[in-house]
Order: sequence, then C-alpha cells, then structure tokens
Amino acid sequence: MLSRKLVRDLAESKWQYLAIAAMVMLGVAFFNAAYAAYVNLDRSYAASFKELAFEDVSIQFNAAPKRVVDRILRIDGIQAAEARLVEDIALELPGRSREMKLIGRLISMPTERPLAVNRLKIISGSGLRQGSRREILLEASFATHHHLRPGDTVEAVRGASRVKLRVVGIVQSAEYLYVVRSKHELMAMPDTFGVMFVSQEVLGSLVGKPDLVNEIHATCTDRANAGQVGREMMAALSSHRPDEPVLRQDQPSYQMLMQDVAGFKSYAVLFPAFFLSVAAAAVYTLLLRMVHQQRPVIGLLRSLGFSRADIVRHLLSGSLVLGLLSAIVGNIVGIWLADWTSRGYMSMLQVPVLEVVPRPSVLVIGLAIGVMTCGIGAYFPARFASRIQPADAMRPLTPTFGARSIRLDRLLPNVSLLWRVPLRNVFRQPRRTLSTMFGIVAGIALMMTAKGILDSSRHAIEELISGSYRYDLRLDFLRPQTTETLNRVRSWPGVVRAEGILEVPVDMRHGGKTYSALVSGQGAARGLHSLKDSQGDRLSLPADGAIFGPTLRKRLDLEMGSLVETSVPEQFAKEPPRTRVVRVAGFNEEAMGTVAYMRRESAWKLFRRDMELPPNAISAIVLRVTTSHAPEVRRRLLDLPEAGAVLSLAEIRGLVDQMLEMFRTFVWIMELFGVALALSMIFNMVTINVLERTSEIATLRTIGVSRRQVSAMIGTENVLVALMGIAFGLPFGRWFLEKFWQAAQTEEQQELFTFAIRVDTSTYVVAGVAILAAVLLSQVPALRMLSRLDLAKATKERAT
Repeated sequence: MLSRKLVRDLAESKWQYLAIAAMVMLGVAFFNAAYAAYVNLDRSYAASFKELAFEDVSIQFNAAPKRVVDRILRIDGIQAAEARLVEDIALELPGRSREMKLIGRLISMPTERPLAVNRLKIISGSGLRQGSRREILLEASFATHHHLRPGDTVEAVRGASRVKLRVVGIVQSAEYLYVVRSKHELMAMPDTFGVMFVSQEVLGSLVGKPDLVNEIHATCTDRANAGQVGREMMAALSSHRPDEPVLRQDQPSYQMLMQDVAGFKSYAVLFPAFFLSVAAAAVYTLLLRMVHQQRPVIGLLRSLGFSRADIVRHLLSGSLVLGLLSAIVGNIVGIWLADWTSRGYMSMLQVPVLEVVPRPSVLVIGLAIGVMTCGIGAYFPARFASRIQPADAMRPLTPTFGARSIRLDRLLPNVSLLWRVPLRNVFRQPRRTLSTMFGIVAGIALMMTAKGILDSSRHAIEELISGSYRYDLRLDFLRPQTTETLNRVRSWPGVVRAEGILEVPVDMRHGGKTYSALVSGQGAARGLHSLKDSQGDRLSLPADGAIFGPTLRKRLDLEMGSLVETSVPEQFAKEPPRTRVVRVAGFNEEAMGTVAYMRRESAWKLFRRDMELPPNAISAIVLRVTTSHAPEVRRRLLDLPEAGAVLSLAEIRGLVDQMLEMFRTFVWIMELFGVALALSMIFNMVTINVLERTSEIATLRTIGVSRRQVSAMIGTENVLVALMGIAFGLPFGRWFLEKFWQAAQTEEQQELFTFAIRVDTSTYVVAGVAILAAVLLSQVPALRMLSRLDLAKATKERAT
C-alpha cells in the first residue's frame, strides 16, 4: 500500500521531484568535477616531481668552479646534487628579430650523463648531444606560445655579438611547471621571458664564464631535514657568498602551483556545499507542504495500524531513492567534467606526468552526499508526519499567522479584487512566502558569485593595467644603463614622455619577519606608474622613504614611520651587501603589492655600491608615444645596447587575459551551474506555491472568477514575492560573494594578491531580470494544470 502511494506521490509531483533531482545532480557533478580535478592535479604534480627528481633545496651564489658541487655531495643527507650556470640574456626569435626581443633564461646541463636533479622530459625532438654544439632545449609552454619546433633557431644577443642556437628538443620541466622568473616577479609572460637548456660548454663560452657555476640544486634522503641540509650547504659555500637556501615549499613555481591546488580544493568544497544545502532545503519544503496536504491520508494510515516508523520510512524512501539516482547521474557528468578540466588545465601548464583517472573515493563520496542531501531534507518533515494523530488529522490546521499577518491590501483600500487578493496573500502564509523568497535569494547568490568573480578579476586587471600603468611601451635592460640612454630616447620623434626606472631585488626585514621584494626607483614624484591609496587618491613619491605595497604591509606588519632593513641578495651583489634602512612613508593599493616605490635617485644612492651601478642608473624605460610612431619607436628601443624585452600595454592586457582564460572557463562553468540551480530552485518553489492553492482557486472559480483572472492574481502574487526576494537577494548576493571569495582564497593568495570585490551594475540587472523571468516561466506549467482543474473534485477535497 505504501509503495503504491509512494509511486502515486512521485507521479503527481514529478516536476517538483525532477527539479530537486536536477539540483542534487548538479551539486554532485560539480563536487565530483572540482574535487576530482583537485585530486588529479595534486597527484599529477606529485608524480611529476617524483619522476623528474624535483629539488628539495637549492642555493645561489657568486660564480664558482664546477668542482664546488663535490663539497655539497659530501654533506650528510644529500641524495643527489647538480651544479649549473644560469644566465639571462636577450633573445631574438626566427623571422621576428626586428619586432620581438625577449629575455631568455639559459640553464646549463651536462650532456655526457642524465641529470640527477630536476630532470627533463623530452616531448618532441631529441636531447643535447655531447660536445660544444650550439643546441638548446626549449621549455614546452614557451615553445608552444611561439610555435617553435625542433629545427628552428633562436639568436642570442650579447653586446655586439649574436649567436645562433638550434632548437633540438622541446621539454617539460618540474622546476618550471608554472613559469616564474623569480620570487620577485611572479607573473612571467611568454612574450617577454622564456626558459631553455644548453650545454655547460656552450653557455660558459657565450657569457664568458667557462667551467663556472652559480647555482646548486639538490634532493635529500629525508625531505624533513631539508632545512638543516640547506644550512650546511650555505656553510660549505661560504667563500662564494651564497644567498639563503630555498626549500622546495618556497620555490616560486612550486608555491604558485600549490596555491592553485588549494584554490581548486576550496571551490570543490564550498560551491557544492551551497548547492546541496539549497537542494536539501528544497526537499524539506516540498515534503513539508506535501505532509500538510496529506494530513487526512496520513491520519488514515495511522488508524489502519501503520506505526510512526512506517510513516518515517515511507516518506524517507522516496527521497533517498531520488538522491541515489541523482547522485549516480551527477557522478557520470562529474567524471567527464573532471577529465576535461584536468586535462585542459594541465596541458596549459605542460605537466609532464598526467594522472587523470576516475577517483573511486570521490565517486563514493558523491553518492553519499546525494543520498544524505535528500535524506536530511526529508527527515524532519517525515518526523513531523509521524507525530500526526488520526483524530488531529481530520481537522484542518489552525492558521498561526492569519490575524496578525501584514495586510498590504490595507495600504491600497480602493484597489480591485484582482489586486487586493494578491496583496493580502503575500503575508497571509508567511512560511510559504519566506520559502519562496529563500529560493530566489539563493538563486541570486549563486548567479552573482560566479559573475561577480569575473567582474572583480576584470576590474583588478583593468585597474592594474590602465589605472596604474600610464605608459604605452616598456623596455627592460639586461644590465643597468645610464640616463644618457634615456635622454637619447626622449629626443626621438613620436616620444611624448619617457621615464627611467631603477628596479632592485632586495630582502626586507622588520619585526623579526623577512620577505623578498622589489624596490622600484621611479623617475618622477608622479610618474607614468600611478600610485593610489586605499581611497583611490593618487600618491606622490616622498623625498625620503618609500611607499610600500599591501603585501609588504601585511607580511612585514608595517605601519607609517616603520623602519625596514633592506639588503641586496648575495647573488646580485658584487661584494658582501650592506643593510640599509628605509622608512615607511605611505602605503599604496595594487593587485600585486610586493614592491616598495621610492625616488630613483634615492634607490641609486642606497644600492649603487652593492650592485656597482653606473651613475644615474636605470634598468628600464617606460614611454608614452604617439600611435603613428609606436612601431618605429619599438624597433629603435630594441636596437639600444643591452636591450631586453619591449612590451606594450595592449600586449600586457592580452597576455594577462590569455593567462586567465582557463580560470574564466572554470568560473563560467560555475555560472552555468548557478543559473541551472537557481532555475530549478525557483521552479520548485513557485510550482508548489501554485499547486497548493488548489482548493482556494476552486472556491474562486465557483463564485465566478474567470481562469484568466485567477492566473492574473496568482501571477501578481508571485511577482510581488519575487520582487521582495530580489530586493533582499541582490545585497545578500554581494555579501555572499565577498565571503565566498575570502573562504576560497588561501592565506598566501590573500597576502600576495589584493583582490577587491567589484560587481558591475549589469550583473545586478541581469540577476534580477533572470530571476523575474524564471519566476514567470516557472508558474506556466502549474497554471496550465490549474486551468484544467476539476472544480467538483477540488471542492470535495476541501470539504473533506
């Protein structure tokens, strides 16, 4: 009997159950896709690090003979070590020498034996042959971006000499999965920077350092002892002025990868959790309203001898089966999404070892989540139903809010019946109104979360590029130049304004905390790089002290007037560096706040001796140029001595957009899921709201109210509730977006990237219009059903 009743209930409310099934399916699918992608990324990175013997500790120092590695190998705890020479030089690509020059990082490697640490995976071509052949291996993401293949050549430019290097292979490297130039520059762009590997003989000859090395990378027998091993490495290399050792967890590329993994994990937990919470609320609302409608039936079942446990099992069984079936479908969709997301993301990063397989543990969790969501949502209505006594079931429920409910119709006493009834009904059943508003508010929050993240990222990029960078072209030099070069550039036709910048990598210390950062010496108090405070007001560079970015402010716990100790890292200093004290003169707001800004002459005075800077040194030039002269100015910049890469503001915007493409795709998936959930939730709430009015509508019809008038009254009531839900939902969606973003970011990401939440007006409008349209469309099926209502049957049910 109960089984037949269950089938009948499912059939009568099939659209509502299907809407709930869609919500559960989407929540499980998103969980499976995001969490399985997180596991795939984590396992693939771990497998790549293991297979390619990724370093546990590394150290940089002034040039030393290759045999220095023998001292390191004698340190207890060292498993393997590689000494190498690393130099950044200017490169010109084939067929583009007049329009493109970039900075190439050449890393030496042995040709007579395999690498013991940071091995390479060749994906096309071959490895380097022994001897002094001018051959190179290109890192895969750089080669892909520039469409370079084995057999192509690149040209290394050093002073007046040019050396052609032949590409013999394309490789993937665990050290550069996320291509980062240094811990001072976390955003490396493939149009300005690339990594390549060359034999020790060729690189030493090219840069005038034969048989010399300046880095050692090592693996440890026990990674937990890497800190102690690093200190012993530093002591063994003391005569070569080593910098502080860098452990694996502090390696820039590894840090960025782990932040991405943590971000995937946050999204995999938070977004599905909200999805499934809404689905559980929908199950609760549907069953609670069904219990109220079926009080006489439940009372009859109890009088026939069915126990309270039987009633609970009866109402739970349908929801549990629904949850199980929805979770199975969600897992199937999630497997496909996880595979697509994982492969797309890891192909972009050129991950050497892919471990992309269905994760049984994630599938089991997905099934459990689907069943638990529906079970939790159904449990409390089932318990309520089981407590209904047969005698009580024969009497209708006594209204609890009727006399004290808000009467909107009293505000407009002269309106017609078609308006008075909807105005009265809005708060006549507060529980019904609030549950419908809950669905609307939840839908808005989901839609605004995904779209708001896109809005905020776009604003951050636009503010960084257009707001802070007020120049058209930027040239970076391989080695510092003098202002004579700057004055020459200022005299060129088409140059509206040109400023020299002196950038110096430094280690900063304050209050027992240390952080690696960049000092940027600007050529003017208010130059082409605009600095703004937290209120958006433009800042001028002080005559004394520096303006610090938000990351430095948080990491070093700085306040106005704080004194910060700064020193040049050993590998950049010509002699043992001395500590300089810089006063905090202000704070600026920018997306990546790891830079301290001061006047260029102040930066030169502080660090000229440590780095042997020429008088009036500059390391880069930023320019504003006329549009017609931009190509010619760019070509002339590339011909300057020691010129590295030239990048335009438009190219920066395009490269950043390209780097964020995968992130945008992931967020758009969130947006689609959010829209689908919002539609399902609203459809469920509105449909139940209409269908439970059957007896009321039958009464109106019997006293002469037409079908069109009934539809108009119900539609008006739903629109009023929708407008109230939108009024609450839009500010709640903005608040929820901010809290979601804070929860989704790791502490490291929050410190490195200042990401203010910005929501476009169009996002509010689209969310409101979409919700209103969803409400109107959701009531169409129910109104059509009511138009075929059997008045005699409905009246009899009311009398009963």
